[in-house]
Amino acid sequence: MSGANVTITSLDGKESWTLKERAKGLYRTERRVAARVESSYKLNVSCDFNNDGVPEEYDASATILKPFQIDSLKINSMDLLGRHYFNILLYAPEPLGTDYYLCKFYINGGLATALIKWYIVINDKLIDGAYLNGLLIYSFSDQNKEGEYDPGKVLFVKSGDTITVEVNRIDKGYYDFILQCKNSRDGETPFFGGPPANIVTNFSLGAVGYFSAYSPARKSIIVP
Repeated sequence: MSGANVTITSLDGKESWTLKERAKGLYRTERRVAARVESSYKLNVSCDFNNDGVPEEYDASATILKPFQIDSLKINSMDLLGRHYFNILLYAPEPLGTDYYLCKFYINGGLATALIKWYIVINDKLIDGAYLNGLLIYSFSDQNKEGEYDPGKVLFVKSGDTITVEVNRIDKGYYDFILQCKNSRDGETPFFGGPPANIVTNFSLGAVGYFSAYSPARKSIIVP
């Protein structure tokens, strides 16, 4: 959506930022800003979407939860069916209570994941309140054997690469949104199932998308 007026405001009125359009449909703040943990924010987008001379007002709100705490990471190597993998193991305390997480991965500083294809979302039903003592969160394929894999289905690393793991506590709405996006892309199961339902959004006026806010927790490790 181009030509919109976009603002983000804290619900307690302590912060307000106006976003400028840097490229068509891409809006950013004029400077780097930081939100506050456990505070709620409202996104407002004003745009004459239907060209009737009256701008529509699209609103959505999100609350930043306390960040997840990562103690450390570990990598171990694994050979399976003639292929070589680098497993990323996570060590961290998981707080009591229902939580939802979004995991992203960076390779040598560049984001290696995308929402639909690679973002990993999990809930804590099986790990609630436990200490994660080497939880396997992803298996990267060995780039030295790239020819043996479908490059559209795996992420590759090689010895000496720096992997950064980012774990974010997200609300259930965003968790559901990502799963619904993935299901919409992958199609209905079973094959002759019913048509997919509309993806749930937290925007007013039925706008498609989701406004989410969270505190990232990151740790890096070098592939041996």
